[in-house]
This record gives sequence, structure tokens and C-alpha cells, in this order.
Amino acid sequence: VSLNPEAAGGWHMPMALGLAGLEDDMPLADADGRDGTLSDPEAGEAAARYHVAQQDPFGRWSAPAAVLAPAGIRPLPPQPVLQGSYLPPDPALAATTGGMVHLHVPLPDDDALAPGSLRLSFLRLHFQHEPAQGGGAVPLPSMDIPVSAAIAVDQGSPTHPPRRVIPGSLQAPVLAQAQMRRMIVTATWHDSAARASVLSRPLRLPMADPRPPAQMPIADLLLYSGRPDATGLAWVERGWRVPVSDPPHHAVYYSDEVRMLSWLRRAGRRAEADRIAAVTDRAQRAGMLRAIQSDFPDDLFERLPDAVEQIAPGQRRFRHAVSGSSRVLNAYRIATEAPGSGARPVLSGLDMVFYAVPNSAPPPRPSVSVRMVAAEPQDQGAALVAEVSITLEPGVTPPLRVRLHRTRGGPADPMSAPVVAEWALPLGSGGQQAQTFRDIGRALIAPNAELTPYAPYRWFALVQGAPESGSSLPGLWSAPSDPAGLSAIPPEAPGPARLDRIEAQPVPGGFRDLVLVVAHPFGLAPTPQGAWRFEAFRADPGEEWQAFAQGEVRQSDLRIADPVAGGVTAAGTLFLVLLTDPLGRPLAPLEIEAR
Repeated sequence: VSLNPEAAGGWHMPMALGLAGLEDDMPLADADGRDGTLSDPEAGEAAARYHVAQQDPFGRWSAPAAVLAPAGIRPLPPQPVLQGSYLPPDPALAATTGGMVHLHVPLPDDDALAPGSLRLSFLRLHFQHEPAQGGGAVPLPSMDIPVSAAIAVDQGSPTHPPRRVIPGSLQAPVLAQAQMRRMIVTATWHDSAARASVLSRPLRLPMADPRPPAQMPIADLLLYSGRPDATGLAWVERGWRVPVSDPPHHAVYYSDEVRMLSWLRRAGRRAEADRIAAVTDRAQRAGMLRAIQSDFPDDLFERLPDAVEQIAPGQRRFRHAVSGSSRVLNAYRIATEAPGSGARPVLSGLDMVFYAVPNSAPPPRPSVSVRMVAAEPQDQGAALVAEVSITLEPGVTPPLRVRLHRTRGGPADPMSAPVVAEWALPLGSGGQQAQTFRDIGRALIAPNAELTPYAPYRWFALVQGAPESGSSLPGLWSAPSDPAGLSAIPPEAPGPARLDRIEAQPVPGGFRDLVLVVAHPFGLAPTPQGAWRFEAFRADPGEEWQAFAQGEVRQSDLRIADPVAGGVTAAGTLFLVLLTDPLGRPLAPLEIEAR
């Protein structure tokens, strides 16, 4: 007899059998004390009424208890697990064609679904893309892929069926040059009742345009590093501006003239390499190498690590040290790279910029001679003129500019001696040269000065070298010449003295305590060559000349007091003053009448 016969209504009465005996020497009821749980794996979708009875140890059944199980809620489909990648387009097509988004979602087996789940019907993919920094998402049309499109990714085993996935792909939007965005993909499973699963976790795929950013223009010029420092290194520096927001990356690649010429010889172009090497002008050699810059392969250039630095917002530069004694050209290629994808241009397509080290020797030191000459009309009325002759010797570096210094008692030091004049020399001048300058006493800091008579002066000169090849910056200054000195002595006897004034007290018939004050344009103060000398004569009206004073002048003017008896000089008295300069040359007599 069936213990669970079918009732008239088509339902069965589940029977729960108790356990016979004791457990741990305790009655079953005392040991268990929990409600039993019954399950019906064959229950249908509709509501079901269950009757449950229990049996005692003597086989007697209790009256059944009834319970109504309502219709069950089927579980939703599982949450999809997204996997995928982004494949950028070919750089040659990136301007018109977007990349491809490839996706696949593992398809769960039917027996792996939750109990009571309905079969999966299709997968819905949702797409949107946004800037790499986030924000401003742009939605794209969703895509439905049926379960029947699943493909096997392995062959499985006797105990495990093959794993299957739902594949999906989408043509990504076209990106601007060097642009970066993100594709955000989500998915939901849908079962046969069109119920959707929980949205999957978003899959964020970075998308980058494979084209490098626009490259900075490089002028076809030979540039120069700084001059060698105390350590023997010369620093190449180059700066440029970048956008403050989302700036690109930059990399600097370095090679030199030796590597390039060696490569040309290895490539069977020895005659071309020898022709370039034979050119002594560095700017011309740089132009010849630049003309064939696309021929040199990338492996001739080494990337300089950490060479690029930011010196201020929107400003970058690179610094690279080379030997300060190098005479070869240093070649650089500056690549602008995409900040996200790292896309960089082909090096052979970049313009090269050449740098040389400004280490040409200064010109030879000049020699200087000087002599006093007579003033001429072009000397602007100067009383004293010194003609300075400067001789320039030929050297490796041609001269560009002459600078003449003059000092009066100070050291022959260009940092302290005033500059008299500076003038440029004709371009391309070579061989020994002679330069002449007429010095009337002026200087750059004193445009109205004149030479002081009988004062000792020293003149010396420096010569600046011509610019480096292809550069507009002047070269180094030579060592100063040996100084040439002389005293500014007039070539002829000075002109006559003059009466500056008569100091006296007028009295009837003459003057009391008369003093003559005599001056000269050169001044009468003592000089390194000696003092001025004078003789004074006087003659009363109608009388002969009589000497009354002589000696050296001890100040800038000559004061002569009339020694007349009684201290009163008669009106009309004549005085005669004879002066000789420090070299003993007499001046024209000066006659003075007291009136």
C-alpha cells in the first residue's frame, strides 16, 4: 500500500517519518525539538496545498495538518560579467575610421541557473563614451544579441560541457588627433519572460587615437649651447610653450655628427660623407646634414631620459650637457607624444635641430702705440690730440670689433679703465691690420672731456672675435694689449697766457695793494714734467723795465703783487709777465697796464 497515495484532487500527502530509538540516551523529542523541513523539488508554478502527518513509535498516524504554498517567484537572470578590449584603427585611417570595441560575456549553463529560473533569451549591451577625465557622456544605441549567437571557447571535457560566450563588437566613434576618450559598456541578461537582470558592472575601455599630436616646427638654423663652464661641460637648452590644460608629452632624441657620417660611410655613401666632413663652416655642414635628415634611421638617436622639465605653467625646456671642447655638431629630434596612448611620430620624419659649442679661441691680442699730433679741423677744436695706432695680428678667429681704453694713473684693467671708443671692423677682414684713432680726450662716460696737458696717460686695446659660424652673437674678447703711455704734451709751445683779473683798491692817482692774477687755458699747476716758471717786470710811466719777481708757479693760476714802495701803484704803470711751460718752452709775453 502506498504511503503517499494520490488524493482525488490530484495532490499527494507527503508523509514525514520519525526516527526510531534514542540518540545520546535521550528521547528523540527531547533531543530534537526542532520543526522538520520538507521540500518538493517537483512542485509546479501554481499554488499548492500540502497536508502533513506524523507517525508515533507504535505506527499510529496523526491527523494531517494542511498548509497552502502560494505560487513561487522565479529568480531573475544572473548579473552579466563583461569582458572586452578596444582595438584602435590603423593610423592611416584614423581620421575617418574609429576603432573597434570587442566584447564577450560568459553564458551560464542552464543547470547553473538558480532553481526556478527561466531560460536566458538574449543579452542587451548598453554603450556610452565620455572624455578621458570623465563627465559629458554621450550615449550610443544599445545592442541585443540572442543566446543562439553563443560560441564555444573550448572543447570541454567528459564531465564539463564546453564554455560558451556571447560575442559582441561595436565600431567606436572617430576621435580627434591624439584624443583620448573612454567607452563605458554595461549589459543585462533577459530571460524568456523578458525579465532583465541586474545591470552589470560597467566596463570602462580607454580609447586613444593612434596618431601623434602635431609636431612643433623646427627652423633650419644652427644654434649654440652655452659656453663651457668650469667643469668643462656646455649645456644645450631649448624652451617652448605648451597648453596649460592637458599638455602633450615630449621626448628628446640625441645623435651627433660623427654617428651620422659613420652611418653614411657604412651605407655606401662615403663620397657624400667626405664632402660634408671637408666643409669647415659648421653652419654649412648643419645645412647639408639637414637636407638628408630623413635618410638617417631611428637607431642612430638615443632617447634622453628626464631631459624635459616644466619650468613654469605652460613652459617646458630640455637641458643636455655636451663636452665643452667638442667641435662636432650635436643633433636633436624633439618628438611630441600623445599623453595617454604614448603615440609618437616616426623619428625619421622629424626635423633635426643642430647645436654647436661656442668654443672658438679669441683673436690674438693687439699691439698699441701712441704719439701726440697737431690738432686738425676734424678734432672739434681740441687743443691736444693723441694719435693711437692699433695693430691687429691674424689668427684663427677673425676680428670683429676694437675697443680702446685710456687710463690716467689707474691700472690697465678693462673693468676699471674708461672706454675711449669702440668700432666695428669690416666683415671678412683678415691678415695684419692697422687701425688709427685720434683721441681728443673724450670717453663714453664723459663725452665732453679733454686731455689734460702734461698729464701721463696709458692706452690699451682689446679685439672681439667674429661670431661663431651661423650665429649672430659676437665671439670672445682677446687679452688686452700691453699699454702704451705718454704724457699729453703739446707738440709746440703753448699759446700766450692771459690776464684773469687785477685785484686792487683804487686810490687817487693809482691803486693800493695791486695784485695781478694771470691764467692759462692749460692751467699753471705743477705737472709730472715740472712746474711752470715766470718772470715779472714793471715800468713806471716813462721809465725802463725793471725785474721784480721770478720763480715757479705753485697753483693753477699766477698771483703777482706789485712791490712798489708805499703800496700805491701809479695809474699807467706797465707790467710784463714772461712764462715758460714745464719743458722750458717760452710763451708769448703778456703785457699789462694798471688802469
